Amino acid sequence: MLTPPKSSNPLKCLRNKASIYPLFGLNPGLEHHPKFYDEVKVSPFWCIFAPSYFLYPLSTTPISRRQIRTLVFQALYAREISGESYDEVFQKLLEETWQKVLLQKPNKGFELSDADFLKTLYYNSLTDRELYDEWIKTKAANWEIHRIAILDRLLMYMALYEILHFHDVPVKVSLNEYLEIAKEFSTPKSNHFINGILDNIQHQLKAEGKIEKRGRGLRTN
Repeated sequence: MLTPPKSSNPLKCLRNKASIYPLFGLNPGLEHHPKFYDEVKVSPFWCIFAPSYFLYPLSTTPISRRQIRTLVFQALYAREISGESYDEVFQKLLEETWQKVLLQKPNKGFELSDADFLKTLYYNSLTDRELYDEWIKTKAANWEIHRIAILDRLLMYMALYEILHFHDVPVKVSLNEYLEIAKEFSTPKSNHFINGILDNIQHQLKAEGKIEKRGRGLRTN
C-alpha cells in the first residue's frame, strides 16, 4: 500500500521527484516522457493532496478562513492538472472539510458562512479567468500569460475573485492572505511578483469603481 510523502507541505512533493515517482509507478528520469503526464492525470491525488489533511487534520479545532483558502487552492490545482470535474475534485478533496465547517460555530461579521465561503470560492474563482488573464497581462510586463506558473495564476484568480465578490472582506486582507499562501507553496520570487500585479490591478479597479465593499469590508487596517 502506498503511503503519502512525509512532507507536511501538500505541494512540496511536486518539487521532490523522488517522492513523486513511486506514487505514479514511474522511474526517475521520465519527467519529460509524454506518458509521465498521462500517469499524473490519472493519479489518485496522493502526492498532491492527501497531505492536506496532515496540515489541517479534521479535529475539534475550527478551520480558519486561511486554511479554507489554502485547501481550495490545492483543490483547484488538482482540477487543473487532472482534468477531473469540479464535483469530482470537491468530493475527493473538500467534501470532508466542508462537512466539518458546516458544524463550526458561525463566524460572526461575515455575510457568508465559512461553509458557503468555501464552496463559493471553489466553484466560482475561475469563472472569469479569461478576463483576469487580460488584466494580469497588462500588468505583467514582458510576460506571456502561459509563462506565468499555474500556481501563481490560480492564486491571483482567487484573490481577484475575492476582492470583487466578497464585499465584506477588506481588499488588504484578501491580498495578504494570498501572498502568505504564495510564500508557502510557490517559488521564493512569486510573492513579490504576485503582490506587484495584484496591487496594480486593485488600484485600477478602485479607480474604475469596480470594487464594492461594505460592513467589515470597509476596514483599512
